[in-house]
Amino acid sequence: MLLADLVDLRGQEVAKNLTFVMGQGPPLLDFVITNATGSLLHFKPNDVQYTMPVGEVVGFDLSGVDVHPFHIHINPFQLTEEQVDGNMWLKDWFKSGDWHDTLFIPYRSDTPKKDGGGASQRVLMQTDYF
Repeated sequence: MLLADLVDLRGQEVAKNLTFVMGQGPPLLDFVITNATGSLLHFKPNDVQYTMPVGEVVGFDLSGVDVHPFHIHINPFQLTEEQVDGNMWLKDWFKSGDWHDTLFIPYRSDTPKKDGGGASQRVLMQTDYF
């Protein structure tokens, strides 16, 4: 995929929304992802924990991306929100409309975390076969 192939997804219809909280779970230093129901998602071979429609736009509401990076191993994703907290380089690097393949937003210790969930961002991704 070339950069020229990336289109603005922010005005497109979203076929499915997923919520992920990146965080630390038991045992200590075991990083986990939870979905909107609070279910822990761990890698398990041959275990389908959720599905996404192919060729459609999928939205991810992410929180805790200051604890562990969010990354999808196939498709890049587009940021939909401006970074309002932090210094100027954070605001310049994490702009609505930018494309990333990994998202980690360092959080300032003097900034309150949104809803107790750490740094957050909504991203959009268009799925494809791989």
